[in-house]
Amino acid sequence: MSTFNPNAGGEIQLTDAITMVKKYQANYPGEVKAHYFGKSIINTVLTQPNAVGIRIYQAINNNGERQLVLVGVDINGNDLPNGKLGDLSAPCLSVCDINSPFTK
Repeated sequence: MSTFNPNAGGEIQLTDAITMVKKYQANYPGEVKAHYFGKSIINTVLTQPNAVGIRIYQAINNNGERQLVLVGVDINGNDLPNGKLGDLSAPCLSVCDINSPFTK
């Protein structure tokens, strides 16, 4: 029997989210704070056959910059590497919401 949960993840309170984000930013000052992916690429990865979710891998692009790679995941927890993949996010240092409680 698999221990993979296709419904992993859940909502958290704003105060908890801010605390977690601030802790990360305090430990890694000057690092990329976030990555933005548009709805289109997220839907592309999620709507491919057999996908029940997305796994996000840490990566380094050809310019030596940290990046994220989106990979669809099936009901058994297996990556769908031959399907639609996502990257080219907009890192938050160049594209940030300056009014967000996460970036202040």
